[in-house]
Amino acid sequence: MSFNIFSINFIKKIIYEKLFLRLLHLKDLKNLFFVDPLCFSYLNKIKKKYQKKISFINDLGTANQIKKNDMSKKKCQKFLNIEKNNFVILVYGSIRENKSLNELIKVTALLKKDHKIKIIIAGSQDKETRFFLKRKILSIKPVSKNFIIIDQYISDGMEKIIFKAADVTWLGYSKKFYGSSGVFFLSCQNKVPVIGSNHGVLGWYLKKFNVGFSTDLLNTKSVITILRKLIIKPNKLKYNFVEVNKKHNFQNFGKSIVQKILKKPLS
Repeated sequence: MSFNIFSINFIKKIIYEKLFLRLLHLKDLKNLFFVDPLCFSYLNKIKKKYQKKISFINDLGTANQIKKNDMSKKKCQKFLNIEKNNFVILVYGSIRENKSLNELIKVTALLKKDHKIKIIIAGSQDKETRFFLKRKILSIKPVSKNFIIIDQYISDGMEKIIFKAADVTWLGYSKKFYGSSGVFFLSCQNKVPVIGSNHGVLGWYLKKFNVGFSTDLLNTKSVITILRKLIIKPNKLKYNFVEVNKKHNFQNFGKSIVQKILKKPLS
């Protein structure tokens, strides 16, 4: 008997759900916390008898927030050897295949005729991505000039420089990925707008908060339109980073967990 990929995924879903329900049945389990608002909402509707056990808390990203006395944007770009008047796109974190790098390369190749674009890819790469980047970018000199690739763990100091130098963060998660993103919150904390996919939790956050743009990343025309807006009219675009950062931070995260466990608000 042969199974296609849809059959395998369906079987996996059933197994995961049954294992999860067994977890909820544990008598000693008092609290189960979710950072995924869509998953929490789904469980709250279909498994009402477990509502006392499950709780939602706001997700967050590890923060090294930029301060006023840090290096200026101009100095950060100079430190990274980025020429004046370049539009800087940042891909940050764990660099994997599911970040739609191929789509980003394709879009920027079309845009570079009219605009100066520099792409920073910063963070540890898996083997497949490292091979892909070498084949797609580093081996082609005209293309490689548009990229700064830092394949390593990024220190706190370098993280600040990279985010200060960036004009937008690319959160190009493919449709294989539906979860949250620490880089999304880190970008918000550093007041850098984002471009992300329009599905999953990230798509939900981008629709809820005015901090960037969500779209189908396979739609080249749509992505180009967004990037042109960011390049040509950056001062006319307004973002609400304050609301995100007010809700999604370490203090609120820890406080929410303690309140749920103690079953009373903290003063």
